Amino acid sequence: MKILFYDDSDVFGGHEVATVYAVSYLIRHTNLDIGFIFYRGNKKLHEKLKFLVEGNENRVSLYTLNFKSGSLQSIRTLFSLRKIGIIRNIINTYKPEVVIVSQGGIELSSLGLLAAYKSGCKIISYIPMAFKLAEIEFRLGVIRDIVNQYFYKLPNRFITVSNSMSQQIIRHGVSSEKIRVVYCGIDTNLYCQTSSLENSTNILNNYGITNVNYVMGIVGRIQFKQKGHDFLINALSENVDQLGNFKLLVVGDGPDRYALESMVNQQGLAEYVIFIPWHDDLSFVYSSLDVVLIPSRFEGLPLVMLESMYHNVPVLASNRDGMKEVLPEEWLFDCCDSDSFIKSLLRIKNMDNTDFIKKNKLKIISEFDVENFGRSFYEAITNN
Repeated sequence: MKILFYDDSDVFGGHEVATVYAVSYLIRHTNLDIGFIFYRGNKKLHEKLKFLVEGNENRVSLYTLNFKSGSLQSIRTLFSLRKIGIIRNIINTYKPEVVIVSQGGIELSSLGLLAAYKSGCKIISYIPMAFKLAEIEFRLGVIRDIVNQYFYKLPNRFITVSNSMSQQIIRHGVSSEKIRVVYCGIDTNLYCQTSSLENSTNILNNYGITNVNYVMGIVGRIQFKQKGHDFLINALSENVDQLGNFKLLVVGDGPDRYALESMVNQQGLAEYVIFIPWHDDLSFVYSSLDVVLIPSRFEGLPLVMLESMYHNVPVLASNRDGMKEVLPEEWLFDCCDSDSFIKSLLRIKNMDNTDFIKKNKLKIISEFDVENFGRSFYEAITNN
């Protein structure tokens, strides 16, 4: 059986990580032939896929594109006949039984969705977020939602990351029978916890974090509209006196990096906030944190949350989406509500989180391991 993946994103985010985990599992544990179409400018994705191909050249085929998903992509897709033709040629050459389109949202990789549909293939959309764009205040959201209704009709099946996201897909007119929920997993073998304590001490010293009572962290792509960094800075600046001696580590990069730095300076928080570049293994960062913050306005099932749980770090997150399904109620706050955020942050800071931390670690090992994820993903694409 031949499976062809498609992902034309230029970003290597959490959803691309999960897609690579799925491909890795299928290579290691099945006899399926795997193809993957992707944007050649996504260097990190290319690097990960090339590593998987080594020793499996007879089963794994890679195809690169010189174009990617962009803004208003679902509208653009309807008029992108040349690009769709290029993708269809690859599909018709590879002749897959199933095309799995990896989509951060229905607009992303919609070129692959339409090309697979026009080629007469069975289509599975692997999608972590399916919100109506007008409701999360995206530009031209109402018009885009109307166009997107067409694309939600194309897949034969959807794989998504949480029960709450399954309900969002149903709101687009998709039957629940066409939806499978597969929780993401993390590869715990990637983390170097044996030296994490020493490294955490080093990072604190290297960044001048000494005699600090409380170290908070926000980890991942810096993007205000989704991830809520702007909300976080505003909430902290309004309540500095309540928080005492603290530091906030901002780990990662993204389109709003410089805007965030400017905001930190304008709000008078420069002495409290430290920017740290992204690393593939963030064990040394997690080990230095007292709490991880996820103030997202909307999410799927954030891998940062799962990684924090594995590293025994409490997580304070918006009370919605995948976070609401996984985290204890005591670690949640009302989305975009500064008072609720500060109240919950102080509660976590002052309470004994030991029992929650132990339960979280066991949950990761038993339910959110990458092998469990791969097994469930395989079942979702092969079972009727």
